[in-house]
Amino acid sequence: MGLDSIAGRPNPFRGGDAFPSGHDGARPYGYGRVSTDTAGRYAIETVLHGSFKGPGGETYAPQISVPIVARGLLKALHTRVFLAPLELVKDDPLARAIGDPARLRTLITTRDPKDPKIYRWDVRLRGAGEAVFIEF
Repeated sequence: MGLDSIAGRPNPFRGGDAFPSGHDGARPYGYGRVSTDTAGRYAIETVLHGSFKGPGGETYAPQISVPIVARGLLKALHTRVFLAPLELVKDDPLARAIGDPARLRTLITTRDPKDPKIYRWDVRLRGAGEAVFIEF
């Protein structure tokens, strides 16, 4: 996974937290904090979990909540990463709110063709392919 800077250049001064849900969809299940290496890469190891029900009974797709902190940011940026393909997340409340499939793809992982247990998610903070961020 990678955390890119504005022009796609790696930035080693970034980090993020991860709040995955449990394998049975219970929320929250865990917490993790990572920093990028000098090439802007990071890795998170977690359980692959399923969909879960929200407080209003709505169904959420498998996802990890991700706040991102970086040099120059005054506040953390909040987003989510979906651990399922686009067609399986389209009914998620956040996916419906985003609406635009091109924007939604910025939050969807891809599986590594050599190892299907590995997912890749490159997040861009600005510019073309910028990830969707959630305002609280």
